[in-house]
Amino acid sequence: MAGVQIDGVNNKIDFDDDLDTSISANTDDTLVIEAGGNTMATITATTFTINDGTTITTADNTDTLTLTSTDGDNAVGPNLRLFRNSGSPANSDVLGQIDFEGRNNNSQDVVYGSIKASLSDVTDGAEHGLMEFKSMVGGTNQLRMSFDDTSVIFNQDSIDSDFRVESNGNTHMLFVDGGNDVVGIGTSSPNFPLDVVSDSSANGIQLRGRSADNIAQFSFESNDSGTTYSQLQSLSSELKVKTIANIPMSFHTNNSEVFRMHTNGSLSNGGETAPDTAVGLCLNQAGNDGNILTFKSSDVGHGITALAETDTYVEQRKLSDGSGGLLITAFSGSAVGMKMEAFITGSNTAESSAATSAWAVDARKKNGTNVAGMSTDDNIASFRQSDEAQFIIKGDGELFSNQSATVGTYDAYEDAQLVRAFDLNHMQGVINSKFDKFVQYNKDDLQKARLIGTDDDGNATPMVNITGMQRLHNGAIWQQYEKHQKLAEAVYEMAKETLGADKADAILKKHDIKLLN
Repeated sequence: MAGVQIDGVNNKIDFDDDLDTSISANTDDTLVIEAGGNTMATITATTFTINDGTTITTADNTDTLTLTSTDGDNAVGPNLRLFRNSGSPANSDVLGQIDFEGRNNNSQDVVYGSIKASLSDVTDGAEHGLMEFKSMVGGTNQLRMSFDDTSVIFNQDSIDSDFRVESNGNTHMLFVDGGNDVVGIGTSSPNFPLDVVSDSSANGIQLRGRSADNIAQFSFESNDSGTTYSQLQSLSSELKVKTIANIPMSFHTNNSEVFRMHTNGSLSNGGETAPDTAVGLCLNQAGNDGNILTFKSSDVGHGITALAETDTYVEQRKLSDGSGGLLITAFSGSAVGMKMEAFITGSNTAESSAATSAWAVDARKKNGTNVAGMSTDDNIASFRQSDEAQFIIKGDGELFSNQSATVGTYDAYEDAQLVRAFDLNHMQGVINSKFDKFVQYNKDDLQKARLIGTDDDGNATPMVNITGMQRLHNGAIWQQYEKHQKLAEAVYEMAKETLGADKADAILKKHDIKLLN
């Protein structure tokens, strides 16, 4: 080997005998480094171009490569450029890749991570690029994150890998559990596809539109058909929960259905799937025997707490645990416990079995799977006091009143005169007769006998005691019967003294008169 040779004509220094390894500067301001006949590097006043693979090695942990820019403006710098200068670029061409390589414990070289960029579309004006980030998982490089023209994808290779976003005060502010396919917000152990847990004052989930007129919406869709079945919509004027397809919407607690909205507009509870209502409310208490409906008000305090809470003013429940029926109980802190009002726009004045009324009570009895009319002796309705019947209406219209505890035979009165006193004081169009001056009773006597009503101030009212009048009429009839018998006996005695016993008996027989013995 001849050694280093200097070629002054070509501004070249050769390092071997065949003159193919050299440093030359045969072009102004350009230095060329050649090895084995190949140009390995070209240096100009502004560039340093290396034409083949380059390895920079350090024996310690100092910076292996440093790119420094001393420019003081706001343009980008320093720059690292990976440039594929292809004369025939095509879709899916790889633009460049950065590998992070090390050795395993078996002295093997392993790429533990990489960043790769590719061409997705090379069409002028519609170019798309693809970036991929991979890391070694279980001995295999897995795609952990990628960016394409339409999406940012995490965990494309579907490995059991969690995704976690930490906030200032929560290590799992956003958490995707890769193994269980669930997402948590504020929790490290989500139990549902989306599980939200808050330990701050900002509890719950808030949906907001971009303006007052925009809709914030939850939609529930089928995965296979893409059909939207239900929606929760927040409008500027209302909140809507609606089903789009022909399906009901149900609400559950403790894994049991408690409430359902049906497609016909009905509402039901207790797992009732076939409510017998049309746009109504169906309450199903299963086999429970307590109240099915209660009404409360904070300004009610009746104090009957042995039977109900003091703010409960109406209870509704089954009348009989095994047979059904309806029991309505009203609680009041005043003298009025229940009031029913019927307001009508028409009227009916008929007095027949077909008559209608503003307030009607209709009772019928089971007949096979249907119902039929009540029997004549069946009780249609009753009014009770302490669960004892005081007034009964029979199927044929007969009225029965319990008078066992009522004081009030009228033996101390001249019943006929008491009846006449009532007529004179209460009835219109009564014409006085010559006998009325002998009537010894007036309105005060009628009040004392409880035949007419009395208000809170002790004044007589137009109200009439119907059952009292019935007893009075019975007494008047009996008193007149007694007077008739006494008169018949007096006439018989006169006829017997005047005509004799036989003729007197013949007169009684002729007129079918029998004297009481």
